[in-house]
Amino acid sequence: MVKWTKIWQMIFNPSKCYVLTITKKRKTINFNYNINGHILESVAPNPYLGAELTNTMSWDKQVNKVVTKGNKALGFIRRNVGSCPEAVKKQAYLALVRPHLEYACSAWDPHLQKHIYQIEMVQRRAARFIKSNYSREPGTVTTLLEELNLTPLEIRRKVARITLFHKAIHERVAIPIPTHIIKPRRTSRLHQPNTKRYVQIRPNKDIYKYSFFPRTIRDWNKLPDELLEIESSEEFKTKLTKLLCSG
Repeated sequence: MVKWTKIWQMIFNPSKCYVLTITKKRKTINFNYNINGHILESVAPNPYLGAELTNTMSWDKQVNKVVTKGNKALGFIRRNVGSCPEAVKKQAYLALVRPHLEYACSAWDPHLQKHIYQIEMVQRRAARFIKSNYSREPGTVTTLLEELNLTPLEIRRKVARITLFHKAIHERVAIPIPTHIIKPRRTSRLHQPNTKRYVQIRPNKDIYKYSFFPRTIRDWNKLPDELLEIESSEEFKTKLTKLLCSG
């Protein structure tokens, strides 16, 4: 990295650079990394492009972060547009609250129910606020979400992941598709496999099992053939959302 900066005449700020070691080994290798003589600090959690990475690859801190931001934003619109019409309150939620809950979610989409519940609770509180309905009758919030046409955030994250994979396949984003997940073409005309399906990765650890490629390939391979034939990302996303919501 230091050689690269000298060649391209760029400078890293060592005080803003850290070392985060991810390993399953009980005995770790300790090494003092440095940039131009500045020893880099070792950290357990650290933000990277807005996502909270940890040395255990847990998304606890990330989920807590987005939920906290979402609740703060919801409190803000409650104080400022609480007396406005329903349409204004809904638009405020969509513009100022939900983006906090979904930023970069294709990378950190949680699979643990406790995390899924934490995030959904923000939208459920928002639905009560938008409709000014705080009834404790069973099924009230579900009905409010349906009336407001607010898709569960878990489904929206799934749509985002699969749509990103669709864009990667069609080279619309700079995410290279690993060669080992591409199924080889058969020479026989009989039983020709659908080459739009991908080899399922079978990890041993949940950390990898629920990461982007293994998890998204599982979801992708379950989609109907007619959906996989769609080349337009917008059309694909629209029909995928309709499919997942109807299921």
